[in-house]
Amino acid sequence: MSERRIRVLIVDDHSIVRRGIAFMLSTQPDMEVVGEAADGREAVQKVLALKPHVVLMDLSMPQGLDGIAATEEIKDQFPEVKVIVLTMYDEDVYLCRLLRNGVEGFLLKQTAGENLIQAIRQVMNGDYWFESELPKEIVDEMKQRPEPENCDEDAVILTEREREVLVFLARGYQNREVAKELNISVKTVENHKANMMRKLGVSTVREVIEYGRRNRLLDLYR
Repeated sequence: MSERRIRVLIVDDHSIVRRGIAFMLSTQPDMEVVGEAADGREAVQKVLALKPHVVLMDLSMPQGLDGIAATEEIKDQFPEVKVIVLTMYDEDVYLCRLLRNGVEGFLLKQTAGENLIQAIRQVMNGDYWFESELPKEIVDEMKQRPEPENCDEDAVILTEREREVLVFLARGYQNREVAKELNISVKTVENHKANMMRKLGVSTVREVIEYGRRNRLLDLYR
């Protein structure tokens, strides 16, 4: 394979997602998928071993390093590697940490089929690709400032399931009702609540709900 091809590493904890992206990229003559990783720690190891040009990084990975922590390590050790974050949500709350650590792209999975190829080529040409509901001028300012003031730099990543639980809790559902809606056990609901409180460093579910509202983590489900 020609070395002029863009070498891509795909990081996502869902194998089906990785395969789908890999298949899409395999149709591009100027790209090759050099590897896949299921969590952030494996991603850092494979960047060292495989030397990709671009890493496609999922944010919400429940095991090992999450996407933000993995991105921080990759950009610290391999600043020349381009990182495009892939996410299910318009997670503006995480943008400042990602921008502070030098990511080149922020892409919604829902539109990845339309835009991913273009985003990869664009960041390889030295440009950026950011999909966000924030006004462009705010994103531009956040990219330029070393200490952005427009969002929470200590933002915590909640998994997709934790967010689902949080949404029902915010609607006033009790544990048993949440379990029924999501087809999981009451104990699992309690574990998700405990994990969210631990991640956020708070002691009550009410504080978790306030965090979700403040950072628009509930908007998708309205």
